Amino acid sequence: MAIINISPDTDITAFIASAAVSEGDVLLLAQGTYDQSVIISKNYVRLVSKDRKAVFDGADLLANAFSLNGVTGVEIDGVNIQNYLSNGISISGGTGNRIIRNLITDIGNRGISVSGSTANLIWKNQIKNVFDGVELISSSTNNWVIKNWVSNTIDDGFESFLPNDQNNAFIGNLAHDCGGNCFEIFGTNCLALDNAAADCSNSGYLIAAGNNSVAIENSAKKCVDGVLETSQNAFLALNELKNNNGSGLEIRSDFNIAAWNHIAFNLDSGLVLGPNSNGNFIYQNKVECNTPFDIVAGGTDNNLLRNITGCRQDCSS
Repeated sequence: MAIINISPDTDITAFIASAAVSEGDVLLLAQGTYDQSVIISKNYVRLVSKDRKAVFDGADLLANAFSLNGVTGVEIDGVNIQNYLSNGISISGGTGNRIIRNLITDIGNRGISVSGSTANLIWKNQIKNVFDGVELISSSTNNWVIKNWVSNTIDDGFESFLPNDQNNAFIGNLAHDCGGNCFEIFGTNCLALDNAAADCSNSGYLIAAGNNSVAIENSAKKCVDGVLETSQNAFLALNELKNNNGSGLEIRSDFNIAAWNHIAFNLDSGLVLGPNSNGNFIYQNKVECNTPFDIVAGGTDNNLLRNITGCRQDCSS
């Protein structure tokens, strides 16, 4: 295993495929502009930008900056990626790759795409001016998406896209100015913890399709709906859902629990139980200063307990 210095003149795809690179090697990327698409074909290869000044520029001609196809343990750290037609970083198959501290801008499709891959870490990346920020799709499971920042998307900020994209965690991320949903969380047993959503054209958090997901200590403001819940047995607690243009929290499904949320200053009611909701437990939420109603209790057999409503004198935005 070795640390190997790489310059912009190196054909990185061919170099990784050659006998010169072994599993565990670190490719140290020198400062400069790399006008190439890199296909990483070996496990446990680490690409690290020296001083975070390696720039991969697709010039609106190349598809992906980095493609990880069926590999394990690859790291991409501190790279600037811009002007690619498809994806900034594409992971297809494989497991346990580490995508950390990259700046990804002006991408035609996804900043980071994870397809049919498991146990990847996506941490502290900044992504802007893309179609989707981070997308998990095609049975991508057990991935950790932590402390990333996504802005100015045509569609969604973060998404676990389909019901079979299960057991994924979104922790401490920020999404704002999204043309779709800031967080679109499908799949069973997904976690949204300590995220922030703002200024999106749809929901701050769309939790749908799969069941048993958990959303704790998130915030949403200036979205259409703060949280829109359409799956079953979700647990929604300690979320701050304020100043949204629609409802703060809308539940359209069965057997969910919503507790200790603060829901205020939303313009199409605060907490809404849809007409087809059933068997939900709504307790100890502070639901205040919403227009026209704090709580709209539709559906059947829903249980509401000790929720605080009304606009008090000290109520402030």
